[in-house]
Amino acid sequence: MQLPESLLKFLKNNKDILFVSKEYVNYHKEYKFKHTFCNSIFKSTITNILRRKKKCSICYPTSIAIQKKLSLQTANIKAKFFKLIDELGYIYLKGKVKNNKTPILIKCNKCSFEWKVSYNTLQRGSRCPKCANEKRIENLIKMNNVYTIDSFKELVYDLTGDEYTVLSKKYIHNKSKILMRHNSTNCNYSEYEVRPNDFQQGYRCPICNRLRGASKNEMLIDNVLKLFKIPFEREFSFSDCKNKRILRFDFAIKMKNEQILLIEYNGKQHYILNDQWKDSFKRTLNNDIVKDKYAKNNSNVILTKITYLQNVVLELIKILIRYKIIKRKKAVLKLL
Repeated sequence: MQLPESLLKFLKNNKDILFVSKEYVNYHKEYKFKHTFCNSIFKSTITNILRRKKKCSICYPTSIAIQKKLSLQTANIKAKFFKLIDELGYIYLKGKVKNNKTPILIKCNKCSFEWKVSYNTLQRGSRCPKCANEKRIENLIKMNNVYTIDSFKELVYDLTGDEYTVLSKKYIHNKSKILMRHNSTNCNYSEYEVRPNDFQQGYRCPICNRLRGASKNEMLIDNVLKLFKIPFEREFSFSDCKNKRILRFDFAIKMKNEQILLIEYNGKQHYILNDQWKDSFKRTLNNDIVKDKYAKNNSNVILTKITYLQNVVLELIKILIRYKIIKRKKAVLKLL
């Protein structure tokens, strides 16, 4: 089959695109092309593909679709933002909500303090700086009077009610770490150590803090594992897997043969450099390399990855079937 010289030159310069049709007729007929990056097949005329008017529909969705999706997301964020402002007793003053990171000017009803805040920041627990500072000073005064474990338990109860339990038997001072348990199913009643001074200033369960910033697809994986009633741990770590700090894996499933199946969801920030995550891109790549080497050097660790280009649910089901976590028949019946 003789292809046009211009197409051969294009395919030579763009090795991620393959011509997969069985015959060639002319420039204006549609042919099948394969995008090797995601293994998807798409149709295009020779003219359109040379002019870059037609691309892989998975990796390059139409700009109209993107704009429509972004406008719907913005409207949804805006509604949630104003609802949260109203629930917290704050007043909106001015500013346009473009996305969940856009700060707008609001006012505290209680102390009349004005400040700028984004939806992300407010949703993660940030409150009026003036009121928070007054509360911090009040708690510091209380903290200076804490000399026993019982009095610290009282302070924890005053701050959070029954949400947290003090597990340590002894209190040393406000900078000596104390073992705590977060009484929440979101983190499977995680236990962690915290300095009393940090706790009273608002530092809470580290796993839940990370889950609040988790992506939509990470939550999708979480929900699917719960649907199949598979025991798993979020933010799993090994004490000897470090890149300056201990690295955490998104999901861990302990298998019957004593192996640990790790599932990582990798978004765009793991592959594409842009202004939004310019500073953290190199660190993310280095962390991924360390994780890969650790899994390769430990026979009891299996590391799997799901990328932002893949169908998250489908890839997760494939992984669970491949490593015999679930049976194919069970997966089909559950998803029907």
